[in-house]
Amino acid sequence: MTLPKNETRQGRVRVPATVVCLALLLGVAFVMGPALAGLSMLPPGLRAQTAPVTPTAPVTPPAPVTPTSPMTPTSPVTPTAPITPTAPAPVPVNPPFVPQPGVPPQVVPPQRVVDVVIQGNVHVPTEQVLAVVSTKPNDPLNEEKVRNDVQGILATGLFADAVVRLESAPEGVRVIFVVVENPVVTSVVVKGNTVEPTADITKALGVQTGQVLNTVAIREGARAVEKLYQDAGYILARMSDVAVSDQGVLTVTVAEGRIEAVKIDGLHKTKDFVVRRELSFAPGDVFNANEVNASLKRLFQLQYFSDVRAQPGPGTAPAPTGSGGAMAVPGPAAFPCSNDSACGLAHCNTQYGKCAFPCVNAAVDCIQGASCAMGFCVPKPPGQ
Repeated sequence: MTLPKNETRQGRVRVPATVVCLALLLGVAFVMGPALAGLSMLPPGLRAQTAPVTPTAPVTPPAPVTPTSPMTPTSPVTPTAPITPTAPAPVPVNPPFVPQPGVPPQVVPPQRVVDVVIQGNVHVPTEQVLAVVSTKPNDPLNEEKVRNDVQGILATGLFADAVVRLESAPEGVRVIFVVVENPVVTSVVVKGNTVEPTADITKALGVQTGQVLNTVAIREGARAVEKLYQDAGYILARMSDVAVSDQGVLTVTVAEGRIEAVKIDGLHKTKDFVVRRELSFAPGDVFNANEVNASLKRLFQLQYFSDVRAQPGPGTAPAPTGSGGAMAVPGPAAFPCSNDSACGLAHCNTQYGKCAFPCVNAAVDCIQGASCAMGFCVPKPPGQ
């Protein structure tokens, strides 16, 4: 559709006017503002009768803006010195706790024993070991009681060592006794006996093969062997050594007490051979008190002497180690130890790491209240 020419002119005028408005910006707005405001206030009839606006001359566009010189960059910013970190503030330390006078200390209740376990036993039944243990499940843990239980286990004579270990449990503590059994006896060998048969000594010893060696039974058997010799008059006999091999062979050595020499003193007129022909013993024989008493009786019946006595004395052989006050050197059968708890009634010779067995001097080899008999530390009889 073709517009009328007048409308075309008006449209052409509007375009440059718009350009002028854009170019003149605020100035045009301020000039035309009142006029437009006045036109808006005319009545509608008058606005329709106004003459058409005569187009003005075209407005010359403003010259282009000449760009200014490029901006010169400023000098780079000099970095400041690094910031030195400040020392951390000291953490306040609580002063040590000082109990207030008159305030009773807090008592922590003892832990509860949830279980008692025996470990290390192979041949000795667990029930037999627990029978000598006083610590029971559900008891409060008592350290002194546990130590006494260790001594009670060693007192059975079936173990070379026993220690206790405590383990934490969800509801308390587990008490574990770790034991080391003595060897199982496979056979018994007796050495050094000449006046008493081996069968009698083995019977008196009372050691049964096929069972764990019991040192308590060995001590009792040693006293029985000593009594066997004493009943026959051999009062100096003793068991000098007890050894157990890895194969379980128990070797018992008996020192019967032989006569080294016979000295006769106090003779003035009677010849020496007169006395010796009445004696029923000689050097090299096993000392027998019955034979000595019978010989003294015969000498007195000669009516040559007003008094006849026999006084045994030490021989020229060196005394066993330990008789001079030092602890006895442990023999092959001595048990290993680190303290007296593993040695029963004997002391632990820490120089050798073994018990003082066989004992020589009860004062240094045995604990208080024990005596030394046939190489064993045994309890003293009541009243001694």
